[in-house]
Amino acid sequence: MPNSAVTTFDGDVLAAIDHCYEIGWAADGLPVVPPERARVEAMLAGTGHAPEDVLNTHPTTGNTCTALAAAVNAVMAGCLPEYFPVLVAALEALDEPDYN
Repeated sequence: MPNSAVTTFDGDVLAAIDHCYEIGWAADGLPVVPPERARVEAMLAGTGHAPEDVLNTHPTTGNTCTALAAAVNAVMAGCLPEYFPVLVAALEALDEPDYN
């Protein structure tokens, strides 16, 4: 898994959650599950996608959503790995021209 934005908290879950609030990942005030490497890898394991695979490209901005970004956000939102393929399918469906 790429580690360009990986921060380590040595098992201190509360520090990890505080960090999420500090950098704006939890702006809605809902609880955050720290996106630990094992949880993110478990999320990706059931999809057949590599972390760098692009699942969706925003039609206006051109911003992309990779499998890794989706997995990290799914973990933080409390998504279970068995539900992640449904989220992936939804992101891929949004990329279909017929959707719009």
